[in-house]
Amino acid sequence: MQLVIGLLLITSKNFIFHGYTLYILNKIYILNNIIIILNLVPFLKFDGYWILSDLMNIPNLIRESNSKLHDLFTRREARGKRNFELKRHQKLMLGIYTVFRLCFILAMAVSVCVFVAYSMLKTVYLISYMPYLEYKRAAVIEIVKRLIVLLIVSMLLAKYFKMFSKLILGKRYGRK
Repeated sequence: MQLVIGLLLITSKNFIFHGYTLYILNKIYILNNIIIILNLVPFLKFDGYWILSDLMNIPNLIRESNSKLHDLFTRREARGKRNFELKRHQKLMLGIYTVFRLCFILAMAVSVCVFVAYSMLKTVYLISYMPYLEYKRAAVIEIVKRLIVLLIVSMLLAKYFKMFSKLILGKRYGRK
């Protein structure tokens, strides 16, 4: 479907000559291509994940990868047993997938942390210059937007920190 939308956008760009409309069509075209690329990332349960799962002939790739990570960190077999035995090339491909998936997760975590730190610093910088700013509606809206983004991101970070600590430690964070 995304490819059809992309084709329609390219076709419509040839018939539209108005500058602003062409600008918006270009932005939509770029966004459409980003969606296509994200659908092919095999570390998220989109099309790329299912394609890779079918090619490797492993039904639940993320569960098997999590099991492999669990085995790696705890040095013991995971609790759940699979209904099938992996062949040698499947084990190799699963190991490669697990390493790349772990790198992807770490890269996303670092990106979120950098975004949060950047947003916090920019918000602190903006608030520190509040006495020098003119109290216009746009300045107040900008500060409120930044504070809302920081609040939402900090709530999400707390939620995922608890979830990953439960996954890694095998118990709920903060409980014994």
